Amino acid sequence: NITGTLPAIDGSNLTGLSSLTCRGWIMFASGTTINDSHNVSSISDNSTGNYSVNWDVDLPSGDYAAPTSTTPYNNSGGYGGIYTRSGATATMNFRDTDGNNEDCTQINCVAFDNTP
Repeated sequence: NITGTLPAIDGSNLTGLSSLTCRGWIMFASGTTINDSHNVSSISDNSTGNYSVNWDVDLPSGDYAAPTSTTPYNNSGGYGGIYTRSGATATMNFRDTDGNNEDCTQINCVAFDNTP
């Protein structure tokens, strides 16, 4: 038997949860092919290794954590992540081990915010 109070649509009856909320996430291939996402309207391929995630519903501000992960081409190493963000967009850049911009096989990004 299931008992208890169901949460309201606004989440007001939820308990035991952090105030940190996932506002959106995306998994995409190099370019603008979105494999799966939540609260993402589109991807902009700005240049080699440089992409912008365009949020469907804007986040309350640009003050959010947005960790990223990537699979570089040919497993060549590399690094990158978010370098600018606003409520509407998170822009990321990825580089190879020599510091040159590099497209990646797969990119993942998630945005966390604690604004109610």
